[in-house]
This record gives sequence, structure tokens and C-alpha cells, in this order.
Amino acid sequence: YFLARPRRFGKSLLVSTLEAYFQGRKELFKGLAMESLEKEWVEYPVISLSMRGSTFKQDGAIEGKIDAQLRRYEDNYGCTKHLVGFGDRFQELITAAHHKTGHKTVVLIDEYDAPLLDTYDSPMQEHVRDVLHDFYGALKDSDDDIQFILLTGVTKFGQVNIFSGLNNLQDISLDARYEAICGITEEELRTAMRPSILEFAESLNLSEEEMVAKLKQMYDGYHFSEGLTDIYNPFSLIYAFAQKKLGSYWFSTGSMTYLVDLVEKKEYNIDDFKANVYSIEDFYSQRPDSKNLLPILYQSGYLTIRDYDADENLYTLDIPNNEVAGGISLLMASNYLKTNYEESRSEVKEMYQLLRTHEFDEFFEVFKAFLTSVPYNSHPSTKDAPSTAGKRQRRQLEKFFQYTMYLIFRFFGSDNRSFVEKCNANGRADIILETPKDIFVFELKIDGTVDEALNQIEEKRYSDEYKNDPKRRKIWKIAAIFSSETRTIEDWKVVE
Repeated sequence: YFLARPRRFGKSLLVSTLEAYFQGRKELFKGLAMESLEKEWVEYPVISLSMRGSTFKQDGAIEGKIDAQLRRYEDNYGCTKHLVGFGDRFQELITAAHHKTGHKTVVLIDEYDAPLLDTYDSPMQEHVRDVLHDFYGALKDSDDDIQFILLTGVTKFGQVNIFSGLNNLQDISLDARYEAICGITEEELRTAMRPSILEFAESLNLSEEEMVAKLKQMYDGYHFSEGLTDIYNPFSLIYAFAQKKLGSYWFSTGSMTYLVDLVEKKEYNIDDFKANVYSIEDFYSQRPDSKNLLPILYQSGYLTIRDYDADENLYTLDIPNNEVAGGISLLMASNYLKTNYEESRSEVKEMYQLLRTHEFDEFFEVFKAFLTSVPYNSHPSTKDAPSTAGKRQRRQLEKFFQYTMYLIFRFFGSDNRSFVEKCNANGRADIILETPKDIFVFELKIDGTVDEALNQIEEKRYSDEYKNDPKRRKIWKIAAIFSSETRTIEDWKVVE
């Protein structure tokens, strides 16, 4: 069997659970369903390997990793050690374990693709692929000695061909029967984790249902089959319960360099991550250097299945939850503006607090300082301003500031919604930010005046749809003027 799941979703825990089961360790399953389901508890020889935890871009790294993995078992099963190739050694080990114990061998390989992901942009990848092809090829030639195989990973690159000939390897990654084999379901959250929910809710002065709703917005939304069973991110849930804080635990501990490089090379923006439709073949037919980025992001956990069209056999991919949406927004803002991710995170948090407390002058001063830190070559050129080309370039600069502000607002958290170019019958508002207590309508201008911008908000009636807001939120009309010369905010004005 082969199972793909995003990082930190419990693949390693699944592997260690299966290892204990096949070793016949009945005592570890006391009180669980398996205690009564299994009657025989046969003790099989288990070879459990993990390919994670190394840097494979260095010469000899992949060889050293595999050699260390095999040596853990070769002495136990009396292997001859005269073989040179990893595939031959692996096959001998599988056969020796079978013959010594009288039971066929169980093979568990966790994060089989870690070397491929680590070298996706490196000249070493072809070499790593060749080594893995030889190594995993032993599984094809050892069928008579194998009881059970499970390989886990983040991706299944259909074109790297390291599993050629292993025709009986069943991919259960999109199989509805196994969609909840990793991660936490709603039922599991509300039963096994209910004490943690109640403790967390008390610390935030929330009801149980309010706490579950916040956890759902932040960490739920993953789907791994057309069954669309909601799966919570287990890593973030555990840390949220421990810290008593709704943080971006999974996103902030990931290999964000991989995501940044992919996004930068393919020139994607935040809206490209939403509601894209694919056939099932797209999910695992990708290489890291593929022109089609989004299915790779699905396998990495930055996208999930949002909907399934059974008639057309098509899947809609989308961002799973607010943790990922906020993380991607800030990450792309940092990449878009060429600023430091951690510094951007701190400044964005400060801007959010100032806007919430209606300290508008302070908000724009922080935003102005943020823009000052943006490298000069990140901005569109505005030379030859008097010409027709100059007008077009100033419009590009306005778009740059607009998209920058939109990305920042997208990171403001799960209780807020932001819109760019939101249409009504009279025109399109540059940016609208909805928070629990306020509506902020922004009009941005390059080399204009605040009065011109405020007049446009009034004339185009951008705020009219909120006049009968059931939440009775305050409406703020905000003009922001950017200079094509200084490339930062020159003036602003706020009207309630």
C-alpha cells in the first residue's frame, strides 16, 4: 500500500502503530478495538525504515542514509554483508528475515519521498532518483517473502519512475475507506478531545460550541477523498490545546522555502490558490519542476479537496482553513515585497491592533515604515510619468500598493474578511475590510488628493451595502494617497 498525506499529519504514528501490531504487541492495544478484532496476534519480522531527517543535497548523503537504515537489521537476521548494491542488500534482508522467523516480512517505509523533495531543485536529484530506484526495486523482487508493505510520503511523483514494476502497490491516498486514517475527525475531536476543548474554552471565556467553531475555522477543512469527510490538522490541534492559543503551528513549522521557491518560479498570486478544478490524474502525475503547481500544493497540504463532481470526475482544490490562508497570505506578501517573513509578521500584527482601536494615524505610520523596508526594485517603474506609458505605470504602481494592502489584510485573522476590487452597480471599491465591529472602505490614489478619493467613495456609493448591516458595525471611509516619487504613503484621511 501507498499513502500520501501532508507533513505532520500522523504518518509516522501510523507506521509505528502498524509496527507494534505486526510485532504482536497485544499489550499496547489493551482497551482498543484491535484487542478484540485480532484473534491470533502473529509476530512477524518487521523492517521499519524512515527516509526523513537528512540533507540529501550533499555527495554520499543518500547512500549514508540507506546504509544506516539497513545496518539496523542486517546483524539481527544474519545477512552476509558481502553484497554491494542497496537493492541486493535490501532483498537479502527481506528474505533472511522470512527464513529466520518462519513468517513473511513486513516492510514499512516512512517518508519515502523525503530525498526527492529535498533535492527537487538540485543537480543531485537525478542521482538520488537512481539510488532510490535500485533500493525500492527490491520490493518488486521479494514478493514471495513479503507479508505486507506500507510506504508513506507527502507526494507521489508519477514521472520519477522509482516504483517501476511494483504493479501491486495500491495507492489508498484518495480511497474513501482510508480518508480518516490520519488526522482528527469531528467525532474524535468532540469525544476523545472534549476535556481539552472544555479547558481551552474556559481559558478564553467561550462556550464549548464557540470553541469548537473557532477550532473548525482555524484547523479543519481537509478532505482526502470524494467522501469529503472533514479532517482537522492533528499537529496544530495538539499545540493549540497545549498553548491555549489559536496559532499557526503547522504552517510556521513547515519547509516554507519549498513553497516560496515554487510560487516565485511559477509567478502565482494569492487568488490562484482558490477554487481550481482538476482531474484525478493531475494529483499524482506531477514532478517538482512541473508547470502545473497547484496539485503539488495539494499534496503538500496547502490546498485540499473542496468539492467533487461525480459526473465529470473532477475535483475542486481550495485553501483548507484560516491557518493556511493566513500563512500563505503573509508568506506571499513577504515574497512579493522581498521582505523578511518574521519581521512582516510582527508589523502586520501591530497594524491589525491599531486598526481595531481606530488609531488610524499610527496605522498608516506603521504601514509607511513597512513600505519603506520594501526593496526599490520590487516596485513597478514609474519613469516618464507625463507620457501615456507613465500613466499606465502609475496605474501598475497603484495596483502594487493595492495588492500589498490586500495581502496584509488577508493575514488579519479568521474573524475578518477582505475584498479587492469589490463591485457594485456603480464601480469597484479598491479594498474593503470587514471586521467583527467595523467596515473599512479604502480608496487608493497615486499622486492624487484625499478629497478626490473620498468623493469617489461617495459618488460610487461603495459603502451603501453596509448601511443596513445587521451587526450594526461602524463604517469608515478611508482615502490613502501614494507618491510615485517616494513610493510610499504621502497622505490619508478617515471619515466615519
